[in-house]
Amino acid sequence: MTHVSRAWTALFTLAGLGAAFVYKPELLTLYLRTTMTAIETGTAALPYPWGDRAEVVLRGIGGSIWMQFAFAIIVARVIVWLIERISDVSGRNSANTLRRRRH
Repeated sequence: MTHVSRAWTALFTLAGLGAAFVYKPELLTLYLRTTMTAIETGTAALPYPWGDRAEVVLRGIGGSIWMQFAFAIIVARVIVWLIERISDVSGRNSANTLRRRRH
């Protein structure tokens, strides 16, 4: 089941990126700029020689298409997880309310 969910998440993310490319290319631009800004901000917090070195490495890796796909898949999984948690909590609250009404 784990591989099915991984494949589903990857296909869902690729479909979302493809739809954004066709219908909302400004979202992809925002996504790329945000990830590059995050790299710059994170490496700026490191001491002098290490911050510059880390930025070069992360920009080289982070700028590649595969790293962007991997990060997008992680974001998609977090969004699905949050939706699941919210629906689980609201479902539990509904069940508790129903249980109280029966007594």
